[in-house]
Amino acid sequence: MVVDMLTDNDLTKIDGLIEKRLKPIKNEVASLGQMMDEKMERRLSTFGKEVDEKMERRLSTFGKEVDEKMERRLSTFGKEVDEKMEKRLKPIKDDVAHIRKDIKTMVGFFDREYLDLRKRVERIEGYLKLSVS
Repeated sequence: MVVDMLTDNDLTKIDGLIEKRLKPIKNEVASLGQMMDEKMERRLSTFGKEVDEKMERRLSTFGKEVDEKMERRLSTFGKEVDEKMEKRLKPIKDDVAHIRKDIKTMVGFFDREYLDLRKRVERIEGYLKLSVS
């Protein structure tokens, strides 16, 4: 084999020659890469700004539309809820009013009964001449 016949010195010289010829190509590739990066950066920056502006306009418009629709729906929904709650609460309010009236009547009755009973007890204690404690 040819590689076996070459000395270390020969291989080092060949390596140096290859390196010497590839160096300008590597530099040119690096330079082209840098130029491409710069162009892409400029284009992406411009594109990004355009996209940002368009998105900002669309989001602003969309946000306003959503706000308006939500306001209309919430207003309608609120009115519907109020009406439904009023319909559901009316029987409960009526029942509470009736219960209050019944309680007032019962308290009045038991107050009169207590007072009548108290008078009777006082008359009996007086008749029997019991000491009031």
